Amino acid sequence: MSSNKSGTRVQCFAPLVSELAALGRLMFQSLRYSGYRDICTFPQEPKTEDDVSLVEKLRAAFTDVAGPDGVLSYPELRDILNAAFIKEFAFEGFSRETARSMVALMDTDLSGSLDFMQFKKLWMDLRLWKSIFKRFDRNGNGTMDAFELRDLLRAVGISVSNRVYHAIVCRYANRKGEIFFDDYVLLLVRLSTVIETFKAQKRLDDGRAAFDIEEFTRSVIYI
Repeated sequence: MSSNKSGTRVQCFAPLVSELAALGRLMFQSLRYSGYRDICTFPQEPKTEDDVSLVEKLRAAFTDVAGPDGVLSYPELRDILNAAFIKEFAFEGFSRETARSMVALMDTDLSGSLDFMQFKKLWMDLRLWKSIFKRFDRNGNGTMDAFELRDLLRAVGISVSNRVYHAIVCRYANRKGEIFFDDYVLLLVRLSTVIETFKAQKRLDDGRAAFDIEEFTRSVIYI
């Protein structure tokens, strides 16, 4: 799972298979039957101009870790991101589950790894998400209050229904109503993946997306 904060996590979800099934039902019901307009609005692409110096540093770090194959696996991605983000604030590092989901978000060719352009896009998104999270991390301790999540999501460019919001809080907040940075990133990565999957899917006449069982299973499993 995302963060390993024993004693502080809300045990409101079952093992991974049950979690995927619940996520699948939510995605299917929300996007296929209910229509998407009252469920969520799609985020705008971040308008972040590439900084030449930053891109050069990113490429150097990418090359050092990726090696001769020129791609990052999820453990390699996790190493790069943890080395950079742990310095930012109180944060124990990204979990393996979050790293896997980051790869799935950017891995449009289903290779199980990221090339440099995919890594750079992820980095730019993470930089934007981090700056927004810091505005809601009042104490600088790497957490935010779940009741502020709606405002935070709007700042990112995502608006969700009450039903989806309740599911998010149950899944990603602890019993104190706190959301850790790693869980926040995992949430945004999975929301973005679901939204992009929906946008790329064939549409019915009324604008809803239709999935056959194979398409639906693949989209839910690799997230």
